[in-house]
Amino acid sequence: MAPRRRRPITTLRVYTIHRDRAGHAGRFVVRAWAVRPNGVRPTGAVRVADTLDEARALLPAGLEPASDIRSDDPTLIETWR
Repeated sequence: MAPRRRRPITTLRVYTIHRDRAGHAGRFVVRAWAVRPNGVRPTGAVRVADTLDEARALLPAGLEPASDIRSDDPTLIETWR
């Protein structure tokens, strides 16, 4: 019997911008997340900015706002993918 092929696991990278996260009062925190079929996990990529425009400038080129992603987190400002 031939070995069974595994499908590659696809990872979607999502970025969030938060304001006033713990330890960063009054600042914007940009964080990358890895979204996979088995769950969502934060990556080690975290950057901090003083303004929303500076935070957006830290995002990788080519991303689009993900307005269809909802969260109950009151510190979440934007999500990009």
